[in-house]
Amino acid sequence: MTATPYSEVEALRERIDAHRPFTPDLVERMQRWLVPQFIWASDGLGARERLTLAEVTAFLERDIVSGGHPLDRFLALERHRRAFALVERRAREGGRVDLELIQRLHRALTEGARTDVAHRPGEWKETESPETRRRGRRFRYAPPAEVPGLMERLIDELPRQLQAEHPVRAAAWLYYHLHLIHPFQTLNGPVSRLATSVLLLHHGFPPLVLDPRDLGPYLDALAGCDATVPGGRGEPLSPRADVTPLALVFCDGLRRTALRLLDFVEGRDVQAPDLPRRVVDDQEQLLAAMLAQEDLSWRVRGSADVRALHGRMERVMRQLECKGPIYSIRVEEAEVVSTHGGWREFLPAMPAGDAGIIGRAVVVIAGEPTSNLRFPVPSRLRLVVCRTQSTAQVLLQWDDQARPRAHPGPPRSEQWPDSALDKLLTRAIDSRRRTFELRVLEENLAPAAQEEIRKLLEEQPGRRSMRLRRITGRRGPSARFGKVAAEAPVTAEVPPDAPAEPTPPSGPRSNTGRLDGLRPAEPPLSF
Repeated sequence: MTATPYSEVEALRERIDAHRPFTPDLVERMQRWLVPQFIWASDGLGARERLTLAEVTAFLERDIVSGGHPLDRFLALERHRRAFALVERRAREGGRVDLELIQRLHRALTEGARTDVAHRPGEWKETESPETRRRGRRFRYAPPAEVPGLMERLIDELPRQLQAEHPVRAAAWLYYHLHLIHPFQTLNGPVSRLATSVLLLHHGFPPLVLDPRDLGPYLDALAGCDATVPGGRGEPLSPRADVTPLALVFCDGLRRTALRLLDFVEGRDVQAPDLPRRVVDDQEQLLAAMLAQEDLSWRVRGSADVRALHGRMERVMRQLECKGPIYSIRVEEAEVVSTHGGWREFLPAMPAGDAGIIGRAVVVIAGEPTSNLRFPVPSRLRLVVCRTQSTAQVLLQWDDQARPRAHPGPPRSEQWPDSALDKLLTRAIDSRRRTFELRVLEENLAPAAQEEIRKLLEEQPGRRSMRLRRITGRRGPSARFGKVAAEAPVTAEVPPDAPAEPTPPSGPRSNTGRLDGLRPAEPPLSF
């Protein structure tokens, strides 16, 4: 395929189009950069006194004006923004450029402006436009009497240009002849850039951003177009005019704008709210690439497994968090640390040759101070996840246990079933919270019943429920937290002539009698 002056901007447009449709967040970020850029460039190109890009951005974002400039210079920026919104809307609705649009753009730029300048919003000029010079060359413009006819011919010819030429060249053709006609008394340059941007946006290109600091090459391009006409004088709508010099300037401006927009759509532009997510995403991609390497150290894989398994354990623990009227279960700590940062009591129980990091967490069962009860010391479950070359282990220890209990399993995190992790934690915490309930009951019973509760806590869980009903005189969950301390001693509730409690037969005891929800302890999880 033969390269053309438009090949590069075409390639950039295709790269941008590959990411469509854009997310609303991405559109908002691109607009936040593009609109001030366009308005700063369009408003300042050729102006004797122009605002800086920082001043334009500060006003458009926060309505902040700086000293040394008339207020109307900043109000003109707001009018320019309204005109650009009209351009974007027309580009989405078919991209048609007609006389009505061109006049509407001029009205949007001039209505409400200073009254000491005869803008004549949306009306063709009535007086001659002053000549301008560039390197000795004069730029002359169409006389007022010819403007209506020339503008009609311009709009009639534009569809043929769009059909026969590249959209960027057709846009340059429209811009150059608007420049020669100079149809309005003021602001012909901004109107031309806005109208041209309708065509460019409609065909998938960025709007026309011509850097005001490159005024020289821009005026040279206009003079170069004039020079293509015999006699060296530009004539509006002359079929002999060649707009290639101006089209090349357009291509350069479009290339720079498109490259900056690609920073947004391809993810190279990072702003403060995006940085944390970007950091995590990049690290996950890097880790995935490393894990795909066959010769990667097992410790790197092991550390990834520790993090993954610890994360799964934490999700289960978070599901177990709850808060009731008497006590709560909460996760107090959950983090991944180096092996040397683990709890000292766990180090003897941990296997040798671990991956160098461990996951650790603490689950606490503690009374609620608003319940107006006396509570035992909170129960704390400490959990450690570690990994060796051949196995992964979960170590659990309640604060009143002498040593941690190890639960070994397969080395890879994904090899641990969700049901196994759920059972491991749920059973450990459920069994302990029932013990905690009995201790709460002990703390708040009348002294005559406290000794019975203490004996009950020393017995096997399967024998507790029958004895607890005998102590409280109640059945079901309400027996646990009834106002036992305020009632008469439990022995007074038994009639004097009631038969004595039968003595349990010797031998294995039945576990059928139980407090609602209480069940015998089950063996530790194993794989």
